Amino acid sequence: MCCTNWDLACWEPRDFKDGCQTISYKGQTFWAHRWDKTYRAITEKSPEPDDELFGSPYYYFQIDWEPTEIIWRIGPSKDKLRVVGYVNYTNTSIPNNQMLMIITQEFHNTKWWVGSAYQQDNIPFPKNDIVGEIYEMTIE
Repeated sequence: MCCTNWDLACWEPRDFKDGCQTISYKGQTFWAHRWDKTYRAITEKSPEPDDELFGSPYYYFQIDWEPTEIIWRIGPSKDKLRVVGYVNYTNTSIPNNQMLMIITQEFHNTKWWVGSAYQQDNIPFPKNDIVGEIYEMTIE
């Protein structure tokens, strides 16, 4: 599972770094990566059990964008969401502006995707497209 904050490479955060770093939140560790100091996004990767998160006919995805942190959650129902990503103002810029939501399905070979938590070896990408549909989006 990957979560990205497009922070436009703002160098102001105390722990702004390029390369790989770990970020901890409530006992969980996330692997964050920024290609270089001018790359405009920080992306976190965390190994998640596919069947647990995506095994039901549909699932819920939540982005909790607070003034000092962003928390990504996913799960089979609103009351069974689990944290799959976390950043805060010490490692990324969290702008006080309108959020744009982008949901993508991307597949990258782990040799290319720096900081992957597991090795892909010769496991192939999906043969057929995986169709995703958004049934509802709620902004609070």
